[in-house]
Amino acid sequence: MCVRFLLKTEIDELVRNYRAQWMDENVSGYRTGDFFPKQSAPVVLEQKNRIIALGRWGFDHSFKKKVVANARAETVLDKSMFKDAARYARCIVPANLFYEWKVE
Repeated sequence: MCVRFLLKTEIDELVRNYRAQWMDENVSGYRTGDFFPKQSAPVVLEQKNRIIALGRWGFDHSFKKKVVANARAETVLDKSMFKDAARYARCIVPANLFYEWKVE
């Protein structure tokens, strides 16, 4: 996973593209643009029906104040922070662009 991503797609297009229902009553809570760890971002979930809801971006680190938003594919099923989510709580994160921020 990358730390930040850009989503420039409006909610009605996401609903149409993923053939899903928008589950958040507060449509005004949805916005396009850059998403950073700790922010609410739209995710596509498969429950009884396919839905789009807002989910918090990142994982809380137990002894640091930072939010972790990176996982290595080769160890994701071994790390306690990620393994349950990787096995049982998958979702689609719609994005136009994923990127790492670099201060120069």
